[in-house]
Amino acid sequence: MEGFIGQISDFCFDFAPYDWAFCDGSLLPLNQYTALFSLIGVVYGGDGRTNFALPDLTMRSPCGAGAGPGLTVRRVGQPFGAAALTLTEAQIPAHTHGVRAAMKTRSTAYTDPNINASLTSSSRPVYSTSQANTQMSPLSIANTGGTQPHNNMQPYVATNYCIALQGEYPQFD
Repeated sequence: MEGFIGQISDFCFDFAPYDWAFCDGSLLPLNQYTALFSLIGVVYGGDGRTNFALPDLTMRSPCGAGAGPGLTVRRVGQPFGAAALTLTEAQIPAHTHGVRAAMKTRSTAYTDPNINASLTSSSRPVYSTSQANTQMSPLSIANTGGTQPHNNMQPYVATNYCIALQGEYPQFD
């Protein structure tokens, strides 16, 4: 299969065609792939003296370089995004965790000394002296969450991205 040197295509089979290589970040010897090196240099890694790296599209989606309206510039070879993300408090919409409780009257007094003193006599509301379904104190609600990252990947189908090692050298206009 003849393509332009440096052309990237995705394939639905599990091998790289002849004269193509997986886009997996592999280091290639510069002296064996001088034409490809002249096109991509060390944009994707390598030392530029003895080797250079292929793009690594393993578990990544390609994105066009440049900028669209309202978007930041993306350079060729620039990685961005994350497979998992831990949200900060600033990224979570403002919200409350209110608790409501209905009134219930006890017929006997509490004897536990840790109970609110106003509730230790009989015939007193158990949860609150306020009306039924009244917002309770926000101090009665505990924080929760584990500060663990969550999956941040869009739905996708896995294919193999490969880059042409040989072929026609692309001409500049």
